Amino acid sequence: GERFPGVDELVHAWPQEAFKNIPLTSETAVCALTHDPKIDGPALLAAVNSPVFYIGSLGRSTTQWARARALAEEGATDEQIGRIYGPIGLDLRGREPAEIALAVMAEITAVRHGSPYPLSTMLESARNVEAEKKAKAQQ
Repeated sequence: GERFPGVDELVHAWPQEAFKNIPLTSETAVCALTHDPKIDGPALLAAVNSPVFYIGSLGRSTTQWARARALAEEGATDEQIGRIYGPIGLDLRGREPAEIALAVMAEITAVRHGSPYPLSTMLESARNVEAEKKAKAQQ
């Protein structure tokens, strides 16, 4: 379309519907970028139950914690939640949309090629938030 030149296919559907027609293979990267749990939650759940090579989740560590809890309530295991990179993207300190996109693509590339670069997972982010909450409660 005019808004996204170069896009092969633009799908207007909820993730649980869209993923019935879009194969999630070991060649697929899934990025949850909306900040809306009604959209990102089902997308992440579908992704962790598939062979995709990369799953990324936008949002701060507290968002990762909330999403990890929601995924666990939906039956996702720690191993599955640990497959999700979050906060998404390499920590390049960029804040502009193009800089965030670059950070996401850099992380996808790092994961695809087995880079030793340290990456942040949703599970680690959630556990860090839990530890911070516990430390504050003990003060």
